[in-house]
Amino acid sequence: MNLLKTKDAARQLAVSETTIRRWVALFPASFSKDMFGHYIFDEPALEKLQSVKTKLEAGELLHEMTLPALIQTVDVTGLQQVAASAADASAQFPAFGLEAAENRLDSACDLKNPQEELAERLERIEGTLARKADEVIGVQLLHHREELEEIRQTLNQLAASLSSMQERNRQLSSLVALQNAAASMERKQNKKKNLFRLPFSFF
Repeated sequence: MNLLKTKDAARQLAVSETTIRRWVALFPASFSKDMFGHYIFDEPALEKLQSVKTKLEAGELLHEMTLPALIQTVDVTGLQQVAASAADASAQFPAFGLEAAENRLDSACDLKNPQEELAERLERIEGTLARKADEVIGVQLLHHREELEEIRQTLNQLAASLSSMQERNRQLSSLVALQNAAASMERKQNKKKNLFRLPFSFF
C-alpha cells in the first residue's frame, strides 16, 4: 500500500482533514512523518485512525483513548555511511580521522534536534488544544443533557396537570348530567301533580 497524505486518509475515513490533524496531534507518537514534517499514513496508521473514529461514534471521549506508539528504528544505513567515512578519513589522515568522524557523527545526530523539538512542542500544544476542545464539548453535552432532563420533567408535570384537569372536567360533566336529570325528573313530577289537581279545582 502506498503512503497516504492527510487529505487522502481523510477521504478514506469520510472525515475532514482538520479532524485527522486533531486526532494525530493528540497521539503524535503513534504516527510517522515524512522528511518535510508532514504526517503520512500506511495501513496500520489508517487502522489506528479508524479505531479512533469507531470509539468516538461509540461515545468514548478522545482524551480518554490510547493508541500504540510507533517502534523507533535506527537508521543503520546512515550510521554505516558515517562509519565508512570515518574509516576513509582515518586512512588518509590518521591523526585527525577519528576526531573528524566523531564531529560528523555529532553533527548528523544534532542536525534535526531543533526541528524535532519545535515540532514536538507544536504537537503538544495541538494536543492540549484538542483535549481542551474535547473537555468543552463534554461539558456542553452535560449541560444539554441536564437541560433536556429539566424539559422532560416539566413535560411530565404538564402531562400530569392536564390529566388531572381532564379528570376534573369528567367529574364536573357527570355532576352536571346528574343535576340535569334530577331537575328533569322534578319537572315531570310537578307536571303530574298539576294534572292531578286540575279536576278538583272546580269544586
